[in-house]
Amino acid sequence: MSYTSEERVEVQVATSNSVPAGARFDRFSVDLSSGTLLSSGVCVPIQGQPFQVLRLLLEAEGRVVTREELRRALWPEDTFVDFELGVNTAVKKLRQALEDSAEHPKFVETLPKFGYRFMIPVEWVTGNDGRSALPAVKPIAPPEPAPLVSPPPPVKRHWKLKVALALAALAVAGLVLSLSDRTRLGMRLRDNVLPNHQVSERRLTANPDDVPVTSSAISPDGKYLVFTDKTGFYLRQIDSGETHAVPLPKGFDALAESWFPDSIHLVVSWVEDPNKPLPSLWEISIVGGTPRKLADEGEAAKVSPDGSRIAFLSGKFDRSEIWLMQADGGQAKRLLKAGEGDFNPVAWSPDGRSLAYVRTTYFSHSLETKIETADVASGQTEVVLSKPGLGPALSWTQAGRLIYSLQEPLPNRNEFNLWSVQLDSRTARTLDSGTRVTSDRGLAAGLSATKDGTLLAVRRKALQNDVYVAELQPGGKRIGTFRRLTLDERQDYPYSWTPDSKAVFFASDRDGRSHIFKQAIDQTQPELVVGGNDDLWLARLTPDGSALLYVVAPKEGDSSRNVRIMRVPLAGGPSQFVLQSPLMWNQQCARLPSTLCIYSRTVQNQESFFGFDPLNGTGKLLATVEGGPFNWTLSPDGKYLATVKRGFQTDFGIVQTDPGIQILSIADGSKRTIPVPGWAGITNVDWSADGKSLWTGAFHTKHGWRFAGLESFAFLNIDLNGRVTAMLEKGNVSFYWAIPSPDGHYLALAAATDSSNVWLLQNF
Repeated sequence: MSYTSEERVEVQVATSNSVPAGARFDRFSVDLSSGTLLSSGVCVPIQGQPFQVLRLLLEAEGRVVTREELRRALWPEDTFVDFELGVNTAVKKLRQALEDSAEHPKFVETLPKFGYRFMIPVEWVTGNDGRSALPAVKPIAPPEPAPLVSPPPPVKRHWKLKVALALAALAVAGLVLSLSDRTRLGMRLRDNVLPNHQVSERRLTANPDDVPVTSSAISPDGKYLVFTDKTGFYLRQIDSGETHAVPLPKGFDALAESWFPDSIHLVVSWVEDPNKPLPSLWEISIVGGTPRKLADEGEAAKVSPDGSRIAFLSGKFDRSEIWLMQADGGQAKRLLKAGEGDFNPVAWSPDGRSLAYVRTTYFSHSLETKIETADVASGQTEVVLSKPGLGPALSWTQAGRLIYSLQEPLPNRNEFNLWSVQLDSRTARTLDSGTRVTSDRGLAAGLSATKDGTLLAVRRKALQNDVYVAELQPGGKRIGTFRRLTLDERQDYPYSWTPDSKAVFFASDRDGRSHIFKQAIDQTQPELVVGGNDDLWLARLTPDGSALLYVVAPKEGDSSRNVRIMRVPLAGGPSQFVLQSPLMWNQQCARLPSTLCIYSRTVQNQESFFGFDPLNGTGKLLATVEGGPFNWTLSPDGKYLATVKRGFQTDFGIVQTDPGIQILSIADGSKRTIPVPGWAGITNVDWSADGKSLWTGAFHTKHGWRFAGLESFAFLNIDLNGRVTAMLEKGNVSFYWAIPSPDGHYLALAAATDSSNVWLLQNF
């Protein structure tokens, strides 16, 4: 039985002076005053100590009762007996009375070396007549974390708690609600909601920017949060804030995926080989033990409401497939394949018959997002919601509400907030137009809800993309001074330098849309080069350095997917049209004496490279390569293309699973591959200023390529003979491409920092 917040207050007041006289569970009833146990109304013989064990387990409300607690309750301090044998005997006799089994328990679960817990809901009886005046189903909670890792002592993370008081207008006058000042009350009015509706938002983690939370999940009973960061895997008690390390084998650096209904076991993902980004799926227990493998490849796993099945994402090169398997990992089968797009983490319907997910399809400089549902029996799909800017996170609550994230309009497109829509329980079609839930900053990267749907844990992340400038030491093989150039909180991406190597051209959304800016390396503020009402990207110099070429992304809803190349003189003047092409991916020019400029177009995994004149746009097809889209760069002399094979779409661009750079000759079409061993993947590739080596971002990983899972980023210099030199490696900065200055003295680096924490929502 569930209650509203007002009903819970009434229940508390009504029962505050009542002492439970008995309890009911399954076919059994217990009279606590007389020590009587009945099974379907028939008295069951039970001795005093086994009955005491039963009482303690019932009163613990599903939490672990340790063996030490049982010893203190069953024997006085001055008693000299074999306590271990005595506890074992009492529990054994209790199981006999309940017709329970230690091997296949229904009522009493053994947690080896720690204690015992009662496994099913209990109905308490407060009256003397054997009837319950206010029956309340007691939820089964996971074990208290304190004894989980003892011995040895638990690793604790101490977070300071301050206490603040807030008066709440609840059903009982004068009731005072005590809140932590780490709790934010989001007293916001949601669209289409009555003015007295209040969303309570409470912060659950307080990780610093350089230690972002990488995964999280709230337990089905709402008592615990598991979360991970680069320091470990943690269990946090939501009410008290007490946090402990979950005991896992050394080196098992897992991400939390989803709880099983018992609030004890979880599905996690783990990358067994740090040089291979594909994770596997495992089952673990928060009380420790050996993890059990469920699937060789998979991530973003979600356990069904009844705990019988697991849905997860897979795919050789991307999140292009949704799979189903039994809870033990058996009978795995593919349910859906995305084609040219990919999927985001699924959400189960309350009845376990359907899945909801966000499908994303990429079109060079634009994308299409929609929420679909799939019947797990037939695989039949239906579009629930189709609109631009849908984020990756979804949750389908017990009340049939689908919680989703949506990008904010200009000028706040970096923010994604939560919305909800009511779905029909039979057809899963929308019954309203959607209601705003939050008004916060950052991206809702992960959602998890309690079984009753009253609590929602939201993992928010803020990815900050900036331009950094690094000074190259003589010879260009070592990096000296390294600093951040763009000092705002917008998204900035470098593309080229001025011909004198004194300033960087970059795209930034600091005035709403993405526009082209220029900033001198000795200045703190940029100047606008090209603005307007369009999104502008890929600002590159013409071969003679007199003008800047840039691309204009298609507007939302433009079915042609046409991308335009424009030219603006560096000396000043209006922009001029050069050419347009559908599904254009990239454009770049060589330097004089070469006059070659190239753009690429991707259609059905085939990338075509076209040469064009930067003045009038005329050109011709140069080469076609299977397996696109590629990250590619044109050598300064215009003779070679360096390409990175297609990989995973991530926050940081496209990354590989088999690192290597392919060199394509423009003249004769010959190819050769430069391997990049010892790294899980590489991001982008750029030629050095002298054309004798290549720059690329690379990474190792603990957790695969998923959001916030990339770790150990470095920047590499690779000469044409395949010699690899790690130039920069900073744990809290992720590097993904570099633009060398024409004089070869500097690099303009595209890099990102990432912060992430978890919040708890109520009354949403």
